[in-house]
Amino acid sequence: MILIGVAICLLMACHNEAERKISMADELVYTHPDSSLALLRQVDTALLSSAESRAYYALMWTQTAFRARRFDLVSDSLAHAAMDYYSRQGTDREKLVRSMIYLGLHYDMRDIADTAMMYYKSAESIVDTTDYRNMAQINYRIGELLLNNFASAKECAHKFERSLHYYRLLGDTVQIIISLIKAGSLYCQYGIDSALSTLQEAYELSSIRNDSARCATCLQLMARGYLKDSVHLAAKELATQCIRQYPNQVASVDALFDLASAYALMGNDDSAQYYLDRTPMPDANANRVSMRLFCQKAMAKNKNELRRYAEVNEQREHLHDSLRESTVLLRLVKMDRQETERIASLRLDEVNNRRIVLWLWLIVVVILAAIGYCMVKRRERWHTRQLIDHIAKLSEERCELTDALERMQSSGSKLSDRLTGLLAAYSGLCDRLIDMSTAMPEVTFVKKFKAEVAAFAERGELLNELQRFIDQSNDNVLATLFEQHPSLNAKEKGIVILTAVRMRPSSVMVCMDINSESTLRVTRKRIAQKLKLPCPLVEYLADVIKNRPNFDNETQ
Repeated sequence: MILIGVAICLLMACHNEAERKISMADELVYTHPDSSLALLRQVDTALLSSAESRAYYALMWTQTAFRARRFDLVSDSLAHAAMDYYSRQGTDREKLVRSMIYLGLHYDMRDIADTAMMYYKSAESIVDTTDYRNMAQINYRIGELLLNNFASAKECAHKFERSLHYYRLLGDTVQIIISLIKAGSLYCQYGIDSALSTLQEAYELSSIRNDSARCATCLQLMARGYLKDSVHLAAKELATQCIRQYPNQVASVDALFDLASAYALMGNDDSAQYYLDRTPMPDANANRVSMRLFCQKAMAKNKNELRRYAEVNEQREHLHDSLRESTVLLRLVKMDRQETERIASLRLDEVNNRRIVLWLWLIVVVILAAIGYCMVKRRERWHTRQLIDHIAKLSEERCELTDALERMQSSGSKLSDRLTGLLAAYSGLCDRLIDMSTAMPEVTFVKKFKAEVAAFAERGELLNELQRFIDQSNDNVLATLFEQHPSLNAKEKGIVILTAVRMRPSSVMVCMDINSESTLRVTRKRIAQKLKLPCPLVEYLADVIKNRPNFDNETQ
């Protein structure tokens, strides 16, 4: 059993190590695909026990093989296995999108254009619009597919523009350069100004990165653009610069065609023929064949060889017509347009559904807020009526206050003149509150009540005088209590003092600015907990304070 346990632990450790290497390969696949491939080669696939791990490995192997340009390592079965698993799982949408993209790229490289387009559009229909990298890749791949099948420049340029937009959001400089070059090359066919600005930006970024291949491509494409715009001298200079600075790059071969065509258009047939002879023959590249015919047509025109001119022109038009009228191209363009419209409709439905849900939530929130507001207002009205009822009892309580003072004086406890004046000021406050409660609306009364009580500046002094009066007759019981419990705040001390002299709840509420008897009860209970009393606060003070004015004829 010990050996079995050890074996299980080792297998689990190996499994975790394999998954860790796959995750590291995923992190490196876009920046260092060769390192990513080396990590995947170290993974022992026999240790991948879960279906999720095997699907993740299959996806990363397919993606890394393409990114590292090791097309001999691409496996059709692995790509399908990854896509099938993530389709069934239905939770990891980002990996499903990636598997569809690279499966489409697999068919694209095998020249099965319809199937490739199907996978690209399927990925586009489920990709999250905030997934910038996959959105950029999908648009770039579709643009490449259409471009390889000789679609119109504007259709292809639109895809590369969207790809460039998402790569800019992502901040991937290399892919930004690639998308700029692709878009610029297509702008050359119908917008020289856009082409030059786009290719100039790509050239500057490539120069910063010391990327000679893409610098050469930018110069060659700018030369091609000037040719189409009939600025032959500028085209000649850029093509010459490309050939001299980057002689070993592929773009310098295309620059030879541009340079030959520039000389031919300028009437220098000898130089044109010299550079045309330096170009590869024969060439299977359709664009180079077209440029060769274009240069030959220009030289025939210069020599007034009308028959030769007509023959070359017919060959070139036949070449372009055959490229444009490809049945595969027509199917791809139709598929792209139909799926694009369907995806746009799905996106619109999704946005509308989100708006509907948002509006429903907003309506629910408004209804709940209205209900809450009504309940709060109802509770406020209830508290207001309760406060007015308590204020109505103040006239009776003032009479009891006067009687209590007379009893105290007759028993030998002489009240100070200051305390007598303060009690008179409190009585005046009660008179004003009674008058307001009968003359004002409820809402206005609550605001005025707060203002009047807050303006009663003698409240603090009244409480101090009452405490001094109680302490003189009861051996400083309140001062001792407050010293033993410094956690009591000023309001809680005031409630203790007024409770000690047995003021009724209505008077305590007025003096301490409390608008609810329930609030007063809760505050007294909290004070009793702070003082750790074995009984309610009213009973405790009734026991410890014997000599005091009794403002309540009934025992509370």
